[in-house]
Amino acid sequence: MVCREAPLPSPPTTDPAATRGSPRGHADMQAGEIETSILLHAAPELVREGYDEADHASGHRPFLLVQGMTEYTESGVIGFPSLATAEKGKIVLESLRSRFSTHLDLLCRLS
Repeated sequence: MVCREAPLPSPPTTDPAATRGSPRGHADMQAGEIETSILLHAAPELVREGYDEADHASGHRPFLLVQGMTEYTESGVIGFPSLATAEKGKIVLESLRSRFSTHLDLLCRLS
């Protein structure tokens, strides 16, 4: 078998508005908009002060699984928590509930 090198994907944009709804949404992967929104809705007391100023775009992370997050962020944030709202968190949780309810019901019947 002959292996060819695949071209590396271009680094994600550092503009948070450009990542919404796109395949590059992975730029928001840890303590970013979605996770912070869920916490603002479900457990706001767990969200640290300053989250709205903690955005961190780490760019391309080709060795994340090998080197870990500390090579890409000192704060633990990779994403855009400044875009988070409790309303977004409510919408995300409702979407997860509605999309997974059938699967969870089936699993409960099997156990």
